[in-house]
Amino acid sequence: MNVEFESGHMFLYAYDKENGKWQGSSQPLPFTMYSFPNLMLEDDELRSELRRAEKNKMILEADIAYMGVGMKGEKGDRPKNPEMVMIADSQTGMILRAEMTEQGEDEKIRLAQEIVDFILNCGAPKEIRISNLIIEAVLEDICAEAGIHLRRVKRLKELDEFWQALRERGL
Repeated sequence: MNVEFESGHMFLYAYDKENGKWQGSSQPLPFTMYSFPNLMLEDDELRSELRRAEKNKMILEADIAYMGVGMKGEKGDRPKNPEMVMIADSQTGMILRAEMTEQGEDEKIRLAQEIVDFILNCGAPKEIRISNLIIEAVLEDICAEAGIHLRRVKRLKELDEFWQALRERGL
């Protein structure tokens, strides 16, 4: 059987209930791409402040991670697995921000706020490293305005080490 994988097809091996046999076939992929909506700044004054922000040579890592614990919410609500918004200095290994989100708070907006706050208070870093498309969509507009190189990498070394240290301590 010829399956054109490059054209977005897959090999499907499925049981056919009508004839009682397993059959292989070429089928189009049901899901080939997803586009994450970018977070866009709407405040022209903030855009201007980001453009004027002093530049520095820092390289940051930014991410959102689930904490992996159940926390009780309002009475009758399911326990929530809160997110942690984190920013680290890639050169020194220092964790600059590690903030747990509040019930009902949008973690993506919180990360954007933390990055904007950092830029306005400490200057625009040379680079922000992220590890996935979702974080890229959140920070792309901010980084473009502030002249920051946004770089997607496979691994965020300092943030991974932070989580590893927490696990070793049983937290």
